Amino acid sequence: MGLGQHEVLHLLGAVRQRHGRWPDCRNHPALAGGRSGGRGASDRPLPLGGDRPGACVRPNGELIPVHRHQGLAAGGLGAPEHASRRCVCGCRRAQQPDPDPGRPAGDERLPGLALDVWLARLPAEVDRRGGDPARGPEHSRPCRSLWGDLCVDRPTGARATAWREPGVLAAARNAGLFQPGVFGLQGLKPGRSSLSGVPDPISDHANLAAALDLAASEAKAYLAGIDDALVRPRTSNATPDVDLPDEGIGSLAALAELIESADEGSTRSAGPRFFHFVMGGGTPAALGADWLASTLDQNAYNWISSPFAARLEQVTVGWLQDLFGLPGDWGGVITTGATMANFACLAAARRWWGLQRGVDVEADGLSGLPPMTIVSSGYIHVSALKAIAMLGLGRDRVQRLSRDGAGRIDLDALASVLQERNQEPVVIIANAGDVNTGDFDPLADILAIGRKHRAWVHVDGAFGLFAAVSPITRHLVEGLEDADSVAVDGHKWLNVPYDSGYAFVRDPAYLAGAFAASASYLGKDAAARPAFGNLGPEMSRRARSLAVWATLRAYGRSGIRSMVERHLRLAQRVAAQVDAAPDLERLADVPLNVVCFRFHPPGFPEDRLDDLNRRLGEMVLDDGRVYFGTTVYDGKVAVRPAIVNWRTREEDVDLIVTAVRELGARVIVQVAPGWSQAKPAQGAAEEPAAPGEVVQPQR
Repeated sequence: MGLGQHEVLHLLGAVRQRHGRWPDCRNHPALAGGRSGGRGASDRPLPLGGDRPGACVRPNGELIPVHRHQGLAAGGLGAPEHASRRCVCGCRRAQQPDPDPGRPAGDERLPGLALDVWLARLPAEVDRRGGDPARGPEHSRPCRSLWGDLCVDRPTGARATAWREPGVLAAARNAGLFQPGVFGLQGLKPGRSSLSGVPDPISDHANLAAALDLAASEAKAYLAGIDDALVRPRTSNATPDVDLPDEGIGSLAALAELIESADEGSTRSAGPRFFHFVMGGGTPAALGADWLASTLDQNAYNWISSPFAARLEQVTVGWLQDLFGLPGDWGGVITTGATMANFACLAAARRWWGLQRGVDVEADGLSGLPPMTIVSSGYIHVSALKAIAMLGLGRDRVQRLSRDGAGRIDLDALASVLQERNQEPVVIIANAGDVNTGDFDPLADILAIGRKHRAWVHVDGAFGLFAAVSPITRHLVEGLEDADSVAVDGHKWLNVPYDSGYAFVRDPAYLAGAFAASASYLGKDAAARPAFGNLGPEMSRRARSLAVWATLRAYGRSGIRSMVERHLRLAQRVAAQVDAAPDLERLADVPLNVVCFRFHPPGFPEDRLDDLNRRLGEMVLDDGRVYFGTTVYDGKVAVRPAIVNWRTREEDVDLIVTAVRELGARVIVQVAPGWSQAKPAQGAAEEPAAPGEVVQPQR
């Protein structure tokens, strides 16, 4: 086999040694004929002992020291948290505190000169003794492609002499790595034109442990800085737009390329100041369990495909029903999110509706049946509308019975519609948690009307259903146990990683009837054994129950309640700050965890406020200190930060009002440059931060 990328990184001292030992080089002799500081005379490839991930060389019988870095020494996400971080293209990162300040001095690496490897094109005219003079010694120009030629981060000053010492780079040069304008090795077998080409995944098997170590170290470094990082990076290094390669580069090289793009291009959506889209993050228990789910790689279709996944989902669904106060004899299934949870629940409702008319719609279809009557308030979420469309029921046929511009339901109109249908089957969608304000439809009243007219009442509680876990907000879901179906998200307030949602149906037979499927090769489980692939739209199913079970087992009912109540307090804190600011206007009450408000400087023309706040929303996203977008509520453009992340603290939410007022003062100049009556958004003694200045939360 040719020299793999992992071995190359070991040659250059860029991959940590597991267990902190010197590399064993006895089976890996160096090439003869090499000279210090230059390319070896021999064209023979470097002999390596099999696929050993710890392979290195021994020039002149001397061992080469290796970094004990976690992952790539100069890599984007995985450099030591306490070190000054340099990505593979040479850009410096902010320093992170030493996670173990009490360790002995010098314990971070093995003795000897350590090399920070970075990867970029190496033109023929590069002066190897001093770096590329066109770029300077720091190599600050980002590279467009990660895998160009292997270079070394040239030290300056006192380190420059040490960098040129014999034996440090001789082994790499002897191996033929340092060739002008070339990224490859001499002497590779035919068909192996690249340094780390992998003709078949089985040949990459030896790198499995190293790939997992690299991913783990990068993940730890990423999460170590997520609390204080900008939510959206100022620059985005997108994944290169290249054609499908004929030959692969190997797992470690592919992961490193992915890491480079992810570090610069990912929003810190799992962090404490991401208030957009009602998104949570992954708790330690959930994230660890989610990694295990990928490792175990179970298909949670039925008992035959995975007894463990089937039984765990059965237990987890029961725990969730208990958490939300739903009867234990309901049916339930884990889905990808609220969209598919709504889909599953409304598919069960469609089956009920068809059977009320004597038709099995799953077997015979909807042809010949009248349109289904579906009613809701103006709070109906787009995910429910999407589910209705996918079910062939017609999203434009939904009757929105609103009594005001905000979307609150008109109960009298609801009763009238049901009365007019004269006991015909009707589906009502009630909303537990409006996405703009966190407001609730009056569930108890809707359920009472639904029971009277024998309607199917579905409750969309994507995030609002968590009101049930706290006595402070439990009144908002009063009567929930009388619903016919309920949908909720897990990757919102439960804080499990994407994607995770839950569908619950009072009569499990409707859920099974809507999704049951059979084939001879699938096998037949006993009735007592769960087959969740027949209770939802997916048959090939990730074992999502692991993250949910681990979260509930780790923190229990009281832990989830404590987190929810902390978020409730933080939302009230933001609301109070909005009310106290003379240039902010709160547009709705705050019954839960969403604060809907807008920037409204005194005296600013009303007809220009929408444009002002729309521009402000764009600036908030670009600024990156906090992260939330705009919406339209009651005909007004507004912002609506939602607080659901398990990491969020007071100092995080305090930045919401600070950032909006600072940025609002600047956006006025863009929207109304001639408006002279605008008052400063800050207090009399406080000036807005400079455009390039970033105010971070104080921890």
